[in-house]
Amino acid sequence: MEFSSAIPTGEENEQARHERFLRFWQNIPLSTGKPYPDTRLWDHSRQQWRRSTPEEIIRQHVLYCLEAFFEVPRLYISTETALRHFARNRYPTRERADVLVLDKTLHPALLVECKAPSIPLNWTVMQQALTYLRHIPVYLLWLTNGKHHWMAQRVSPRTWQPISFLPVWRTWEPPSFLQNTTG
Repeated sequence: MEFSSAIPTGEENEQARHERFLRFWQNIPLSTGKPYPDTRLWDHSRQQWRRSTPEEIIRQHVLYCLEAFFEVPRLYISTETALRHFARNRYPTRERADVLVLDKTLHPALLVECKAPSIPLNWTVMQQALTYLRHIPVYLLWLTNGKHHWMAQRVSPRTWQPISFLPVWRTWEPPSFLQNTTG
């Protein structure tokens, strides 16, 4: 698939950007099977070849979308981020976030949890994300398996509100209740 056809041109309104985003995901042939044993993908964020699993394919498409649709500079995107860097207690975790995006103030802003297309976005996936959210004080969340996307925005310390689409990166601002957690 040619990615260039999905790149927004100029200033695009929110609705047009959202429609282009949905068309991009509809045109991706998603494998629900096992890893492709001899196939590798180049991961720009980690600067290394990665085994081509269904989940890794979704992660690479998410990374593309972050840059192309939400205008996130590559330097602000991290993959397979160890949560122990953010652990607030003395029992550090070994878990890793699939994708973590910082805002322009270098505050953790968006957590993306990627799943293979064969894995439904259900309560189990949500619980995994909630476990990560105990460690990382983000204010945007995106769960995806490539076929379905669930996005939310934190509106209070314990409340998340579903949103239909993420705003453009340059407009991201941490809510006031999270501003003391930076640093």
